[in-house]
Amino acid sequence: MPPQNPQQMLQQAVRLHQGGRLDDAVKLYQRVLKAHPGQAQVLTYCGAAMLDLKRSFEGVQMLQSAIAADPKNADAHSYLGNAHQMAGRLEQAADCYSKALEITPQNPQLQNNMGVLLQRMGRDQDAIERFRTALKLSPDYAQAYNNLSQSLAGLDQVDEAIAAGKKAVELQANYADGHNTLGSALSKAGRMAQAISSFQSALDLQPKFPSALKNLALAQIIAGAPRDAIVACDKMLAIDATSVSALATKAVALSEARATDDLNHLVDLERNVVTQMVDPSPDFEDVAAFNAALVAHIVNHPSLTYELDGHATRKGKHTGELLTEPKGPMATFERLIEQAIEGYLRNLDESYDHPVAKTAPKKWKLTAWSVVLEEAGHQVPHIHETGWLSGVYYPKVPHDIGASEEDPSGWIEFGQPQDLYQVRETPPLKLFQPKEGMLILFPSYFFHRTVPTGSQDLRVSIAFDVMRRG
Repeated sequence: MPPQNPQQMLQQAVRLHQGGRLDDAVKLYQRVLKAHPGQAQVLTYCGAAMLDLKRSFEGVQMLQSAIAADPKNADAHSYLGNAHQMAGRLEQAADCYSKALEITPQNPQLQNNMGVLLQRMGRDQDAIERFRTALKLSPDYAQAYNNLSQSLAGLDQVDEAIAAGKKAVELQANYADGHNTLGSALSKAGRMAQAISSFQSALDLQPKFPSALKNLALAQIIAGAPRDAIVACDKMLAIDATSVSALATKAVALSEARATDDLNHLVDLERNVVTQMVDPSPDFEDVAAFNAALVAHIVNHPSLTYELDGHATRKGKHTGELLTEPKGPMATFERLIEQAIEGYLRNLDESYDHPVAKTAPKKWKLTAWSVVLEEAGHQVPHIHETGWLSGVYYPKVPHDIGASEEDPSGWIEFGQPQDLYQVRETPPLKLFQPKEGMLILFPSYFFHRTVPTGSQDLRVSIAFDVMRRG
């Protein structure tokens, strides 16, 4: 039986919290609050525990109550910032961290957390300043050195990144993430043998470390050891059979190892890339009317932005999510895509021993966005890491698109991996000439790119992913 005295209950709740018994801790925090409502410290602890339990809405409410009770409660501002960051509300997270730092500017963990957020926002130079401030306040802060290394590498300050990464693992030899980060910096410097050694050190400490396995496989491909990379990819797939990056990297490794039969099975371009023409009736008179409505919706969409960071689009525009209200003609598009996906799923033979069949989701959801290209606009080779199945639809194709595989300008090409793999072999490739009204479905781990058009006409496509639900 827990102690009845509120102070004793609080102490017991904190011990339960620290021991990982979060449900029990929350119950005790709530008993303390019932006896003494509005205690900012207890509200803060309870809110933090709820966040750890993924009870985000309740946790945020609790932390907001803590701040209302004590606006100078730096911990509550910080935890609330964590909640916003986990939910992808980055600007709100930055506001919370800033308020916490106004109260306790000498807190190295807060400085580090703010740096991590800035890093995530693509503001590496600002992040570096935060990490260095954290290190001035706490010179032995291994995590801050690790994060500093990542941001320095992001700005191509590779020698400094290596130095910071080495400092992180000197301070904390059993720091798996630190060894992984150091390996990434060494890899970026072209020091592949040392990079591989660092990734191996990370995996010795944490054998089921997907990021280190992925980085190791990439380094082994670059170093000319593709069969070792296949082993690393198989270890990734043993952890997560649905890993898009593991499947894509294994395809590259198989190509580099000239394992033709295994490669042709994994990347079966003939069987698994499916094309069809859509029929938008009864919602639209014909495909031309449907496409015209889609193009008007896209070019006037408020999220349309030039060359978004982190995307494969070059010299073109990119929208955000299109399957939100007001959907307009995207409602018809959504219906058509759902029908096409159901057809793709029906055609997967249960005996088909292939990742696209073995990892097919029972429940799924759609996300869709548009790419608008003209002149030299194109998309570099990429995969869709959050999907199982992906696709593209063409409502607008330039009139002077390439007419043959000898001149494939504006076509979509499957098979060519990203430049970062530094491949020596040419993998199997397949080109498709886009046509207005054409839909293409393909496994999300298939590399694909757009050949630049050189046309003055707009080339409008709608891409989408089928993502697992639940």
